[in-house]
Amino acid sequence: MPAEWAPHERCVVAWPGLHQVPDRKLAEARDAHAEVARKLSEFEAVLMLVYPGFGRQAEAAAGSTVDVLEVALGTVWMRDTGPIFAVRGGAEVVAVDFRFNSWGRTLPPYENSIGGRLCPRLGIERVSVPYVLEGGAFTVDGEGTLVAIEASILSDDRNPDSSRGELEGAFRRFLGVERTVWLEHGLLDDRTGGHADNVVAFAGPGRILCQVVPDDDPNAKRLAANRARLEEAGLEVVPFDVPPSPIRYLNFYLGNGCVLLPVAGNLNDRRAIDILREVFPDREVVGVPGLPLAAGGGGVHCITQQIPRP
Repeated sequence: MPAEWAPHERCVVAWPGLHQVPDRKLAEARDAHAEVARKLSEFEAVLMLVYPGFGRQAEAAAGSTVDVLEVALGTVWMRDTGPIFAVRGGAEVVAVDFRFNSWGRTLPPYENSIGGRLCPRLGIERVSVPYVLEGGAFTVDGEGTLVAIEASILSDDRNPDSSRGELEGAFRRFLGVERTVWLEHGLLDDRTGGHADNVVAFAGPGRILCQVVPDDDPNAKRLAANRARLEEAGLEVVPFDVPPSPIRYLNFYLGNGCVLLPVAGNLNDRRAIDILREVFPDREVVGVPGLPLAAGGGGVHCITQQIPRP
């Protein structure tokens, strides 16, 4: 599986909601998704998945630079509910489709991964994997290292009969991973039970951004444990000291030549932008509305899924 900074063929996002007359929060979410799609389309091709009957509405909001495809959707969190796209033999994109069970059945039920409906439309081979795994629960550096959150992968409500070794074997077989670094927990208030894309993000092979907070923060002990575990694994840790509230700044998306960063319109935005400009000097850091996404429990990374370029 390539790292997220590797070239993309396109990015898949989705259009929120199944109602013609949305309430205020849904309207804000649609505006945010449309803005993410529009801004990202300046850097790479964007495909917006839309529930049947909502295509024209999405086209009007996202604009002519975004492609729209009508397909039955359960939810808009493409990182978790869609397949994970990898490259086979350096030449062929395949969709690695892990099972999805509504984040351990802790949030409203959604239909399983949309891979079975989406992949034939894209002309991409689908490889079904018999384990529950959300794309937000792990991250890779493209050089064989995967960082994963135990709480949202090895839990009884996801993979109750599977061992750590079995999951690591699946990562090796289906994602080309050579070693897995396990972190025990994500953030305390993470509705998913703990996802990697709220606390860590690879910045290069063997180099990783890690969320840190002051000692009096409720998340201090678990985030300090994460940092210690990453350092023990020999990774170069770049501390990310911007508070993960009201939005999670590490929940950004690396596009072709850009970093799409959720912003809140406060002073923390500038600090987050400065860090990411230093870490990714060859990319343009672009702010997008983060508060509507955070209200739904996610960020820019959660609503996107890259398709790598072979």
